[in-house]
Amino acid sequence: MDTRYDALETTVKFLSQAKNIRELELILGLQEHTIGGMVSQLYATYSRRLSGTPEGEYLEALKRKYTGTTGFGTHKILLNLLDKTIKNTLQLPVRAKKTIYDTMGLEYLGELVQCSEIDLLRNRQFGRNSLEDVKKELSKLGLGLGMRVNYIPPEKR
Repeated sequence: MDTRYDALETTVKFLSQAKNIRELELILGLQEHTIGGMVSQLYATYSRRLSGTPEGEYLEALKRKYTGTTGFGTHKILLNLLDKTIKNTLQLPVRAKKTIYDTMGLEYLGELVQCSEIDLLRNRQFGRNSLEDVKKELSKLGLGLGMRVNYIPPEKR
């Protein structure tokens, strides 16, 4: 009885989380690399337990769609995005770009997304309007401030 209950509980948890991914995809229109990270996490958690079930097949289909068969596609896409320069990628007012690039010394998106709102607002030249502009531009790319990524700029790799 316990194993049937565990299997049912696992299935319910998986379907709930898979539903969240589908909603994010449809409602928010998040970028594929963002959803890919969520799918990878879901796959790591449930793939063994759901193997051979319809839910397991659905999980495999999600994985193929968002991460490719190897699972490395998501990381390459995200790394390529994080390696783009702030100056050439984000459409920001001159003052915001100058503060980020010159005052804070941030060059790549990967460096910027690791900053929190408070980190940016600590600079005198960087106000609420600049913060909103940065958040808006990052969200267009499926990114945000305060992301936990282990980013190392290309010249330091």
